Amino acid sequence: MENNIKISIIGDLMCDNALLNAAKVDENNFQFDNVFENAKQIWDDSNLVIANFETVLGGKPPWRAIGSIFNTPDDFAKAIKNAGIDVLLTANNHAYDGGIAGVRRTKKVLEDLGFDVVGTLDNRQPLVKDVEGISLAILAYTEDVNFVTDEDDKDSVISGSINLLAPLPNKRQLKLQEKEMYKGFKGKIKYILRQMINSKALKPVKKAYSDYRIKNKKVTLGSRTDTLKSRHTDSDMLKKLEEELMLAKQSSDLVIVNGHCGGQLNKSPGEYVRYITEFYKKRGADCFIGNHPHVIQEASFDESFLSTASIGSVTQTPDGEYRDNPLKPYYSMMVNVYYDKQSKSISKTTFSFIRAIADEKRYVYLYDVEKLYNERTDMRDEIEEDVKQLYMTVTGKKLEGQDIIRREYQL
Repeated sequence: MENNIKISIIGDLMCDNALLNAAKVDENNFQFDNVFENAKQIWDDSNLVIANFETVLGGKPPWRAIGSIFNTPDDFAKAIKNAGIDVLLTANNHAYDGGIAGVRRTKKVLEDLGFDVVGTLDNRQPLVKDVEGISLAILAYTEDVNFVTDEDDKDSVISGSINLLAPLPNKRQLKLQEKEMYKGFKGKIKYILRQMINSKALKPVKKAYSDYRIKNKKVTLGSRTDTLKSRHTDSDMLKKLEEELMLAKQSSDLVIVNGHCGGQLNKSPGEYVRYITEFYKKRGADCFIGNHPHVIQEASFDESFLSTASIGSVTQTPDGEYRDNPLKPYYSMMVNVYYDKQSKSISKTTFSFIRAIADEKRYVYLYDVEKLYNERTDMRDEIEEDVKQLYMTVTGKKLEGQDIIRREYQL
């Protein structure tokens, strides 16, 4: 494999309130380096490591990660850099949590730290990098931005600064999208109560209740729908996406498209994820890396095209919003692309599992499963069963034999 370069992609790097509180040294100083200490060896032999940076660096308190408003201290990004990650994707639903000022500052801070950044404020141009003599093009997009409509973007500030896969919804579409989350009679009641508490007069009550639930680990997120909507098939936007892909193909040997899309906490990808994946496959992308659902979903490689529906969230506190979820959202996976420099083609693709563990202070530590399995003999049975389930989710096949725990699994 000496002719190969190895490119690794990991999932969503987020900083929730539990981790914020656990990592706090004082009001403006945080220690996040230990989060990555046990996992970074898993990508040490990679020539390039890519991750989704799903938060905003606002530069000053209040630091928070409640609902659709994230604001994370710069120390989080510094720890990610110290962990050896090279490229950060910034096109995701949290990109506009701090407004346009947040978009601008986040990109500047990340670039000043030495990251290559793609997804915001780049005129939708691919990031093209030389990796051991191979030209790699990276594109990054998001399907949505938190609770923002086209009626809020009359000057195209948002759509001009964040790379979108589809036009922003209008207010009616956004309301319908929200309503889809609530199913059955109980869902309708919850939806009505949500509309009431969202009123201006009750917003302080809503915030206090939300803070209490998250602090006391009483939040459990439900699944979200992923349906194909009319805006997803907007001809002008699809034409733009195709032109951007063609530009990336002309300037590179390998093209990786990253799409932040899909229904959260679903076992399988929905209509839109399947649609946009097929769109890129037919037009000659080498890889489509989908993510956003916070859980691991299916992936495939057919000798010419690699696709993942979702590779999961990396740094979410496992005993918070995701506790007791059968889809095991405290696991994520790293996708590895081996590219042969002589034949100029993908020689193989693999994936590795990463698990988040929280201590009594709810500080999160990441482990690759091989290291965790070797160090935590008390967890071996649990880890083996988890890996079998997740392997089936990814590949649709059973993982059999004695070699259950590995550093990498082949697609």
